[in-house]
Amino acid sequence: MLVLIARLILAAVFALASFAKLARREETESTVEAFGAPVELRRPLAFGLPLVELGIAAALLPPATAPFAGVAALLLLGVFTFFVARVLARGEQVDCNCFGSLGPSRISRWTLVRNLVLMVPAAIVAGTGWSDAGPSAVAWVGDVDGVAAVGIVAGVALLAAVLSFAFSWQLMRQNGRLLERLDALEGDDRRERGILAGLGEPMPRFELPDLSGRPVSLDDLLTEDRGVLLVFTDPGCHACDPLLPEIGRRQRSAGPGPVPVVISRGDAAANRAKVAEHGIERILLQEGFDLPKSVGVAGMPGAIAVDGEGRIASKPTLGTEPVRELLESSDSVDDPMPELRLTRVEAGR
Repeated sequence: MLVLIARLILAAVFALASFAKLARREETESTVEAFGAPVELRRPLAFGLPLVELGIAAALLPPATAPFAGVAALLLLGVFTFFVARVLARGEQVDCNCFGSLGPSRISRWTLVRNLVLMVPAAIVAGTGWSDAGPSAVAWVGDVDGVAAVGIVAGVALLAAVLSFAFSWQLMRQNGRLLERLDALEGDDRRERGILAGLGEPMPRFELPDLSGRPVSLDDLLTEDRGVLLVFTDPGCHACDPLLPEIGRRQRSAGPGPVPVVISRGDAAANRAKVAEHGIERILLQEGFDLPKSVGVAGMPGAIAVDGEGRIASKPTLGTEPVRELLESSDSVDDPMPELRLTRVEAGR
């Protein structure tokens, strides 16, 4: 009976997570991106992961396939737990989207604890299911009489109504929060998330060491005609790698647009080895993640543009392609107006 209960719990959790992720594929893709998945794999993973979860949920019901599903559930939960632990260790702010639209939230220690708890029934099914997987979770349907069948149908309908209400309530709450943010010009929301400045507001001042240990402030980086583009990265961020050649090229360029400056975590040696081949010289080191969080950058790679007067000139950007687009758009400046010359014309001449 214990194995059957563990199977039913896991099947319900994986099925719920699967359907919820499919309803929010874009958010799921953002989470996969924040975990560091390569660009070409993000969309397939965002679509394939819920299908894998659904397959595990279905395989947990028959006793013949339950042990295999238990092993798959344990491995998948182990992978989730590894990436959650890595996010927490780095101090990154990443949306979980573990249950899609039913529970969007930031990854926290609770996420790690929840995964570890779910690994317990998965271990029970994977470990003891080979000798005694318990009765089938679906075979009893054929023995149900008419009255019981009506009761089951009514119960399923009631459960569906409750889930539908919960989904609608969550959706209305999200829409309500969105309207509040628009009415308050996102000021209250930024404060709740620890964001100190928004578009057009002064960039929070900072002073960070460069690779030689020399302190560099925001004022040291600013030039009136170009400004800076702050790119937040990490030596272990594989999604940041495709951006490094372009950052190096633009640092050496004297063209228009903000100068990209890398703000990275980790020690000087690791960062020096990471950027040496790309000719990146303007790189500062940060210990935590407070600076990017203060302007709404929730992960890596992330970026934000600052104009020559120290004001935020772009929305916070997260992900390889969005940061690349921000780098490319920084060159799109209007051509200067041609000088107009007025010629005096007198009548009769």
